[in-house]
Amino acid sequence: MSMKHRYRIWGWLAVMLLFIGCRQDEIWTGDDPLRMDYLQIEGEIAGAMAVRATPDNKLTMSYDTFGSGDTIGFFSYHDPNCAKPDRWSHRKGNDDTLYLKNTKLTYSDMGGARKFTSTEVANVALGKFGVTFAYFPFAPKEKMPLNYVKSNGSSLVVPSGSQKGEHYIHIFTEDGHIVDLLTAQKMQYDNINYQFRHRFAMVLLFLGEGFSPDTEGNEKLTVHLTYHVLGAHILRKEIDPFPYEDFPLTVDTVPLDRASQYDFGRSSFTAPRVDDYTLLVGQEPRTVYPVILPAGAKIDYIEVKDKTGKPQRVKPTRGEALTGLEGGWKHPLTIRMEGITPTVYPHEIIDWNEQHVGEVDKLPGIHSEEQFAVWLEVYNRNADNMESMTTEDSTLLAQYGVYNNEETLGPGWTFYLWNDIDCKDMKPDASGALIKALPEGVTFDGKGYVLHNLMLDFEHIGPSSGLVGLIGEIRGGWLRNLHLDFVTVRNMDVDTPSGCIAGRISSGQIFDCTVREAKMMCRGGVAGVLAGEMSGGDMAGCKFHGMVQAKEMQDETEWGYKKIVNGVVGRMPSDFKGTVANDIINRVFITD
Repeated sequence: MSMKHRYRIWGWLAVMLLFIGCRQDEIWTGDDPLRMDYLQIEGEIAGAMAVRATPDNKLTMSYDTFGSGDTIGFFSYHDPNCAKPDRWSHRKGNDDTLYLKNTKLTYSDMGGARKFTSTEVANVALGKFGVTFAYFPFAPKEKMPLNYVKSNGSSLVVPSGSQKGEHYIHIFTEDGHIVDLLTAQKMQYDNINYQFRHRFAMVLLFLGEGFSPDTEGNEKLTVHLTYHVLGAHILRKEIDPFPYEDFPLTVDTVPLDRASQYDFGRSSFTAPRVDDYTLLVGQEPRTVYPVILPAGAKIDYIEVKDKTGKPQRVKPTRGEALTGLEGGWKHPLTIRMEGITPTVYPHEIIDWNEQHVGEVDKLPGIHSEEQFAVWLEVYNRNADNMESMTTEDSTLLAQYGVYNNEETLGPGWTFYLWNDIDCKDMKPDASGALIKALPEGVTFDGKGYVLHNLMLDFEHIGPSSGLVGLIGEIRGGWLRNLHLDFVTVRNMDVDTPSGCIAGRISSGQIFDCTVREAKMMCRGGVAGVLAGEMSGGDMAGCKFHGMVQAKEMQDETEWGYKKIVNGVVGRMPSDFKGTVANDIINRVFITD
């Protein structure tokens, strides 16, 4: 029998024993590692089949397997001793504060049973934990700086009643590098097998024409980001739809001009010289300079000396792989001279978790105006019923995004924007929107790119859908990291909600989006730079700038949102079922 098959059998046996014990209110004890009364899980790193914790080739900053003595931090969504019988009992405003927080589990191999085990948490029933989150390598809470704050300057939220709680995750090595953070999250309740995935991005710098690793001073390169990294945290959060619970990870950053206010964090990172590194099987070994950076990191410049010994600051070109680095991928790049100008040449990128190769411009996503137009046509005809689309349409959409049916994220489509798009020649149809809707199970990730020159002109003929916006309605979908600039909206129908981003938001998430230079002529109507109407959904990390010619915001809630989003949202009904973070930047001018 192969090691892999033995591993699977041990895993299923562990699950059965654990749940038999839970059903009978009886916990096995003794020396058998499969019959202990303490918390145990199994874990492996995505894309790795080995059973030993070893560095990735010569890159000692990265790991591909676990070994004895390795430790992870473990979080549960619910108290393991909670009196409520199952996760469904917790829905709608639970106030659980005794959930597991950064519990240390240690890896061991006992008789072929490879487990992460806690000696502190005993008599557990996994069905009561809810969603769980684990990360590697473990760091005790003492690693958090005493004056740690999030990007918005506020402290982490302490669990208390309705406050769900935020928890610091240490992402720095002892020498100040970004750690190869591995995370796993379980959304099923009958399985103890966790697959850990590389959360951040690895940049592999090679020196080409005009540069040499042997030049004095090139023992290491220095990579400077466009911002200062403070650290990271996770949030215990309720979401819709299934599995209703989540632990989203956020890397906290501040602009460089505020970095001096903090005695922790970093904005530059060294890439050490590593000789005889083989990137892919069959390639010749080369000298490489590896550095791990947070997902979405944007590099300002790279310090390196050319062959003459002259220091160079190599800046990336907008749209190349150095801007908005994709987490979970290796990004090989060559620094070389073109004439007297140092440039960066991107190569095929490598999926760090699955180890397959893809070209930068061939990642699933939208890369051009032509592709955006095709995506709009196919997506819009399926937006109202994504589950029943034809195989042909599903195949087409797979060129622009990824359908996920794994337990780690929940089912649904994620579409990516991989370039700035000029929308000057794109017009919405008679419905009033360029994108019909963003329903539950659909995410549009702008990756920090920009839609320019969007025009939504319904000054003379009203929209058939009764909504005007880039998106007609966001109803459960997620919109992230999208920027719009020079948006013009004209609508004179007083009963038609109009927004630059959406006509209406009834549920879903809008995170880290920006609208600049908005001009909305909606005299007498319900209009806002984000949305004409928002009856639900969550908004955070967004910035809005522009002019709105419309009514003052109709805030019917008791929370006084008008002080925050006047001009950003046209109307919020009294039964508003969402959240608006206080980090919204509102630079919208309202006129009549």
